[in-house]
Amino acid sequence: MRKTSYRPPYTVSGEGDGKSSQKSDQKSDQKIADLMRERPEITIAELAEATGLSLSGDKKNIRKLKDANRIRRVAPDKGGYWEVV
Repeated sequence: MRKTSYRPPYTVSGEGDGKSSQKSDQKSDQKIADLMRERPEITIAELAEATGLSLSGDKKNIRKLKDANRIRRVAPDKGGYWEVV
């Protein structure tokens, strides 16, 4: 006779109502904006290291901040800086 054990249902990360991911995105957005305010010349790689996110995760959050007109890039990528609006 086989012994069966209970296993909770498998869920894929990111499933659900999306509230927790929205909250973490908002926290990440705010953390990125704060870091840019402190060090306007900060690079995306330095942001990724400071926030603990991947480069693509930071780029996604930066794009959202730009689209919301909360930040802007002044001057070119080399030698430029971030301005928090």
